[in-house]
Amino acid sequence: TYTWTPSPNDGLIDDWNRTRGKYQGWAAYVDLQFRFSEQLDASVGVRYNDDEKEMSQEVLTDRNQSILGQVVQTGFTTPEGPVSDTQSWSEPTWRAVVNWRPTDGQLLYASVTTGYKQGGFNSFSITPGGPFSGVEAVPGLFRPSSFDSETVISYEVGYKGTHLDGASQVQLNAFVYEYEDLQATCSEPGSPVVVVCNTGTVDGQGVEGVWNYAFAENWSFGVGFSWFDSEGKGVQDFCADGEEFLGDRNACEGSPLPGIPEWTAYATLDGTIPLASGELYGNLTGFWEDDAPADWVPFTPETIAAGAREGGGYTEVQALAGYRSPVGWSLALYVENLLDDEYYDFEGGVSSASSPYVQSDISPSRPRTAGVRFSWNL
Repeated sequence: TYTWTPSPNDGLIDDWNRTRGKYQGWAAYVDLQFRFSEQLDASVGVRYNDDEKEMSQEVLTDRNQSILGQVVQTGFTTPEGPVSDTQSWSEPTWRAVVNWRPTDGQLLYASVTTGYKQGGFNSFSITPGGPFSGVEAVPGLFRPSSFDSETVISYEVGYKGTHLDGASQVQLNAFVYEYEDLQATCSEPGSPVVVVCNTGTVDGQGVEGVWNYAFAENWSFGVGFSWFDSEGKGVQDFCADGEEFLGDRNACEGSPLPGIPEWTAYATLDGTIPLASGELYGNLTGFWEDDAPADWVPFTPETIAAGAREGGGYTEVQALAGYRSPVGWSLALYVENLLDDEYYDFEGGVSSASSPYVQSDISPSRPRTAGVRFSWNL
């Protein structure tokens, strides 16, 4: 037999971890602008980025009085004090833009832009790793795990124009980009710890459009849409579910970016009516979003049976009506989710029914919600 000794902290498990960091960096840039004519101009910019991060981790074992040890999030101990590491990243980036104005109310543009985000450290992970809750990390042999910087190059062309004496405004743009070492979260094998990893490459392309039209003195409407497509390569670190349920660590190759729908659209109507030196105002907005993958893992009968899910498409309508006084105060009644549409947001692709974090995995939509807003600008 075994006598169970619960934690003296009301039976709760504490998993204390002290993380300290010192971050520093510098950047220098130059931007050159050229005007070739009244209609044509261009700009070229170059920037150099240099970043350094120091980080230490120490598991405060004395604060955790549970017999189970570090089993909630940390999964290791530091019996000889904090483990630490220093990493640095540097990258030049640049941007080139060409603008052409065929008329006073129209603009055509094209740009090429590169970007960079420095790397960093994971707060609950060490290198080298080991069995969860079974590693004693000592300085000099272990260090906080880190992830690399990410870079991107994007190409964009677009049009902006006003028509009908400024009553109509149109924007349309198309873009293509490629990320190298995109930073995203992944799971450590054999543990509940979620860390930041780097993908291989992610190629994306899309089109966006907006049209606003003031059809009367106090009334206007707007519509917009977006289309987006992406493909990930070298995403094996994000494909633990594919390996487990499909037997293939490469099953996620070619999958789109999680959480981003292929299509979105919106429409909005705004109006004002003068009243008693102030004005009545109102807005009605509808937004529609297509299905979105919740994870890199493919949506197949095998993964669906294992608990895979995707964010379903939904439509949400919001309404607002109020009065704005000439002395600065305003009072408005609003209704969110006017049609009481039910939808869900998801984190992660496959979730076991035994997961202790279901409340964090699935977020239901708010039901139809009404309220009153009051503000006063002094």
